Amino acid sequence: MINCLLIYSKDAGHRDFSRKLDLVRRELSMSFDRIDVEVPDSLYRAFDLERKAIGRYHSLIVVGGDGSFNTAVNALACKEEAPVLGYINEGTLGDVGKNFGVLPRLKSALGVISDGHYGYFDVGECGGRYFAYMAAYGRYSDIAYAVPRREKKAIGKFSYYKKAVNEALSRKDIDIVLIDAEGKQREFRLPFVLILNGLNVGGFKVNKKGLMDDGLMECYLTTSGPLNGLLPYLNIGDLEVIRFRQMTIKPWPDDMPWCLDGEIGPFGESTIVCHNKAIRVYCRQNGPK
Repeated sequence: MINCLLIYSKDAGHRDFSRKLDLVRRELSMSFDRIDVEVPDSLYRAFDLERKAIGRYHSLIVVGGDGSFNTAVNALACKEEAPVLGYINEGTLGDVGKNFGVLPRLKSALGVISDGHYGYFDVGECGGRYFAYMAAYGRYSDIAYAVPRREKKAIGKFSYYKKAVNEALSRKDIDIVLIDAEGKQREFRLPFVLILNGLNVGGFKVNKKGLMDDGLMECYLTTSGPLNGLLPYLNIGDLEVIRFRQMTIKPWPDDMPWCLDGEIGPFGESTIVCHNKAIRVYCRQNGPK
């Protein structure tokens, strides 16, 4: 029997999804013999349910934003007998879903799951926490979790852009030391450091040549300049990119948290590790569109 667990956390996303649950169950019933639905009241409770799904369900389908997906990644990554992860993209920007060809439309998500195609994808680890597509430290890194939920609901992605403008006008750099797997060190002074596994971040396709299954991640070193180094990400100027499997990053000041897939991560010095093909995810067979 092919069964699945669908989780919709009331603590996630910016739209009310409850009225769509019956429709989703009907659509998924064509692909699964049994569908269990859980509606936890927090992402912490969702994480507990997702861990218990290992070895019990063929598929785990999560509904919500990047935070909901990140919670599931932390529950399933590198675990034997982990279910295939499906995603219904209800986030504000929908960055993580786009990396798998899952657009912020219900029809798109259900189509990807119903097709039954899945791939094995890399997962990053930062200070004992997993992330699917992005880790950041410094300017702009707090945008996803610092914007009030009520503001996200009111103006959607523009709430992020508003916060980004405020940070762009406040000049502040950090010092970092990068130590590669062989112990070689390099020092930089820059506005922020950005680690990418996926293509999209902040609603833009930044890591255009990146792959999510090659065992490598990309470290973007942002040159100080106008708008706190944002211009190169708008195709104005150059960026240095380091591809790596493991790297230790020592930032100063070290009293800030990392941002992992839009969620608060560990503080300060962290070792970033790429775990090759550590999770299975339903995805569009011909890649993102």
